[in-house]
Amino acid sequence: MAYMTIYLVQPNGESAIFKEKEAEAWVHLFVGSAYFFPLIGGILADAFWGKYRTILSLSLFYCLGHGCLAMMGILGDTRTLLFAGLVLIAVGAGGIKPCVSAHVGDQFNIRNNHLLTQVFGWFYFSINIGAFLSGLLTPFLLEATREAGSLGERIYPIVEPWVGEKLVNEPIFGPHYAFGLPGILMAIATFIFWLGRKQFAHIPPRGKIYFKETFSGENLRAILRLCSIFAFVVIFWLGRKQFAHIPPRGKIYFKETFSGENLRAILRLCSIFAFVVIFWALFDQIGTLWQIQARSLDRVLPDWIPLIGGSEMLAAQVSAIWNPLFILLLIPVFSYIIYPFFSQFFEVTPLRKIGFGLWVMGFAFTLVALLQERIDLGESPNMGWQILACLLLTGSEVLVSITCLEFAYTQAPKEMKSFVMAIFLLTVSLGNYFTSAVKFFIINEDGSSKLPGSSEFWFWTVLVFIAALIFIRVSKNYVVKEYLQET
Repeated sequence: MAYMTIYLVQPNGESAIFKEKEAEAWVHLFVGSAYFFPLIGGILADAFWGKYRTILSLSLFYCLGHGCLAMMGILGDTRTLLFAGLVLIAVGAGGIKPCVSAHVGDQFNIRNNHLLTQVFGWFYFSINIGAFLSGLLTPFLLEATREAGSLGERIYPIVEPWVGEKLVNEPIFGPHYAFGLPGILMAIATFIFWLGRKQFAHIPPRGKIYFKETFSGENLRAILRLCSIFAFVVIFWLGRKQFAHIPPRGKIYFKETFSGENLRAILRLCSIFAFVVIFWALFDQIGTLWQIQARSLDRVLPDWIPLIGGSEMLAAQVSAIWNPLFILLLIPVFSYIIYPFFSQFFEVTPLRKIGFGLWVMGFAFTLVALLQERIDLGESPNMGWQILACLLLTGSEVLVSITCLEFAYTQAPKEMKSFVMAIFLLTVSLGNYFTSAVKFFIINEDGSSKLPGSSEFWFWTVLVFIAALIFIRVSKNYVVKEYLQET
């Protein structure tokens, strides 16, 4: 967000930045796409490649995407590299996002399924360690300068041999380091994942039947006959109705998957996921709408904080650091304190967690809406208020996102775990597509917004409260049915 609205330049130094609302809309469009491709990745894993191979193969797209982003401003058209990099990352996410969580679940069966809640909690915990470090380092690498008294000025003498001489207020590292480092780390993670290939439990894809039957006997001879005809494209086209066409085995996969009890399980889950779409429509605005708000806040850290006291946090760091940090703190708090406490009075079910999480999200947006009203009056409130709202928002994330991660896995039929996890991730996609559509809709011709200031915050607040009310009725009618691996 910060890069698109402040730092985006062509190799010749010409500015290529986006207007704020336009950048917000594009960011949500990218996030939506990153969570749409998992739908394809889930089918690919369950039907043809298997989870492990899908993760390993498409991780390479992720690395290449970061390579494109790292090259921005050095060669080619910057916006072209930006969009190419984002597309590659979105495609790579299609293999990573639905399969990793399902692959984790596949390591457990009926005998130890009681560990799933803790495992998915720690899985989410590890994700947010990475998110915390990324939120800390990436904005710093992108925006750190040699401003007097800043952290950048303090570390510049150490890194000068690597980054070269930099002028005062000139970025020390820039986008090449900010986007290149995650790509390198992802490549290392992919290599480590490959090293552990013989240690995992692998659930075979249904496509093995497809390949076995398709490439044997009469089917193989039919394919060879067709291959000989491919050389004569025109003749082949003229005789297209005369050939025997062997249907792919994948059709059976879709027929069996999307029928009977499996289809009913998906439809049941979709009635819940519809509300999770609204959750994500609000949640992911911590990287857009909330970040824009943070630019108007007093972001100076208290002097009593060691080493960094008196420094000013970057606007992009506020939610990017505090959200994953709160996740790391709240996961054990909810797992070992809050859930056990309330379970003494009533059963703490996944649906109750999700419902309560929607209300907490509403309270978080209420707080930032009130904060924006103060900004609209010309004040510069302390960032502590947004950090408090971030705490509420993160509590909502624990209640909704982590719960849905486990809920989607246990409610998914055995042969379509990756696909159902992809549907859960599709809620993130649809939420961001919805947000992006709203952002584009409210942009006036001059780049201003039809919902200026706090009015946009209040729009989202009212929306999630309405969703929370409707969810109460829907959740009462949901029939829970678990599907777990037997061995």
